[in-house]
Amino acid sequence: MTDRNATGCQLCGHVKRTILEAETALVRWFEPHKLVRCERCGLVYVHPQPDVHDLTRRYAQDEFYAVQARHGIGPIGGTSEIPRCLEERLAEIESLVPGRRLLDAGAGRGAFLQHARGRGWQVLGVEPSEAATRFAKEQWGLDVLCSTLDEAPLPVGAFDVVHLNHVLEHLPRPLDTLALIRQTLADDGLLVLEVPNEFGDLFGLVRAMVLRERPLPYLAPSYHLFFFTPRTISQVLRKAGFSPVRLRTPRRNRCHDSRFVAGRYAKALIYRAEEALRMGPAIEVFAKKG
Repeated sequence: MTDRNATGCQLCGHVKRTILEAETALVRWFEPHKLVRCERCGLVYVHPQPDVHDLTRRYAQDEFYAVQARHGIGPIGGTSEIPRCLEERLAEIESLVPGRRLLDAGAGRGAFLQHARGRGWQVLGVEPSEAATRFAKEQWGLDVLCSTLDEAPLPVGAFDVVHLNHVLEHLPRPLDTLALIRQTLADDGLLVLEVPNEFGDLFGLVRAMVLRERPLPYLAPSYHLFFFTPRTISQVLRKAGFSPVRLRTPRRNRCHDSRFVAGRYAKALIYRAEEALRMGPAIEVFAKKG
């Protein structure tokens, strides 16, 4: 089914899009909102876009985190310990930039900032959740602004690195936000972000085709407004004035157990194919100012 409402795609401006009913049901968006795919550039997004002020209120008042908690999806803003992948990411960042000024957008409870500060970084966080911001300040003594990125008073050229971990897909105007981030970065600054690859997971696609196992609906309704692929996230970054220098689609929850005799070998092959084809469950990008 095709939708030709006048509001165009944020990436390319095209107004013609295909409604994705199955994906809408999977991520549990409510009527009248649908997931749609732009028929020109392929960007998948929610249409119509929800009210920006309502979204801001929900994050600021912790409604989003409360819904997640009711479904057992973790505490407000994440845990107090960072996963190993973020430790490794920071070490990689340190190998690429000489400066030590870091902005973490969507800082949650501040664990990543606390880890970076312990390694000698000057750190600042931006986080719309009042409870998460309060925790970061009281527990860690961190400088975290309770704000959205668009409203935060961020000085021009003040950061060597801006980090967004599973944040961009929540933002109503990702191109505008990336343009703002570009202004806050030093000339040789680095943008590091990760977003989900929600419909491009090769392992999930193989399970659906071979084992006829349909993906289960999300536990909690999704707050994601955009659903990126490696191609569309690269297009978005380039349009915002960035040049991706590293892009990968990591799988960090590999399991080789299987009820089939050859299942372990099949899984290993699929995981290798995911890396080669960039079809893992997450998209991690390092980008420089273009």
